[in-house]
Amino acid sequence: MGINRRVLKPHKTRANVLLAVGLLLAATGVMTARGFDFEFTGGVLVAAGVAFFAWGSAVYAQGKGHNPAFGLLGLLGIIGLFVLVVLPDRYPQGSPTR
Repeated sequence: MGINRRVLKPHKTRANVLLAVGLLLAATGVMTARGFDFEFTGGVLVAAGVAFFAWGSAVYAQGKGHNPAFGLLGLLGIIGLFVLVVLPDRYPQGSPTR
């Protein structure tokens, strides 16, 4: 009996979009701050990216049946996302919303 690590489909799509937006904003913020010397603008973009990444992590955790507060693991970046991925799914195997 293996552990099911799938995420509910509507949550998965939304989480993927939020995580991607977060990564893009953070990367753009780092490049802006370092490459163009717009430190304030870069800092705002990085902060927005981290917020979107944490929000996406919360949606991902919710899609696996966990409390959205687990989204705070998104503040750890890719390591936090890895922890969320290996968490077991709390929804039953025969869930009709998959």
